[in-house]
Amino acid sequence: MSSRARVLVWHRGDDPGAVVRAYAEVSGELARIDGLEGTELLFGVSGGDGIVLQMFFSDMEAFRRWERSPRHRAATSPMRRYQDRSRPGGHYEIYEVPEFDAGESEGRQCR
Repeated sequence: MSSRARVLVWHRGDDPGAVVRAYAEVSGELARIDGLEGTELLFGVSGGDGIVLQMFFSDMEAFRRWERSPRHRAATSPMRRYQDRSRPGGHYEIYEVPEFDAGESEGRQCR
């Protein structure tokens, strides 16, 4: 079984309510994505206007299938105008969540 995946998409906006409304608009479509276990909208508290959409995928392959599908662009279209495309490194990042074996006495070890 492959590792779970997290996708973080950075957004900006002078009107956080508009980002929330766009998120509400796409939530129904996102809920129908195979392998997507949930989403969260996170708001920065350290002085910036950053907003992050965090997506929880069952595994990397589930994310890749969705990313390659025609539904990908349509599903997120209402939020696209708020994506922070000026962010160094890009407006999104993909993370793999390793599985851990807690049997080691020196702490948690990745499998």
